[in-house]
Amino acid sequence: TSCIDFGTQGLGGGLQLQTDSTAVLENCTIASCTAKEGGGFSARDSCTLTLTNCAVTSCVAEAGGNDFAYGGGFSAVETCFVTLTNCAVTNNVAASDGSAVR
Repeated sequence: TSCIDFGTQGLGGGLQLQTDSTAVLENCTIASCTAKEGGGFSARDSCTLTLTNCAVTSCVAEAGGNDFAYGGGFSAVETCFVTLTNCAVTNNVAASDGSAVR
């Protein structure tokens, strides 16, 4: 399946965490997702994300015009903590910066 988020914020094609959120994902695949920031997922504003035995693959951060496009695999900003254990972040692309991770 594919997932696209070009909504108002365009954050996290597969998953978006914001403002004091916590999530734990195990044995998952986030694939073929597209967003302006965090093609696979976006984590921002004091959140915590833990991934174990997961893959983030073939995700894209893209935008039109003069817009930004960061973190093809994922973007974690503004005091977010992301822990990856036995995970693969592969074949991701960003138009501006951070093909795998921003």
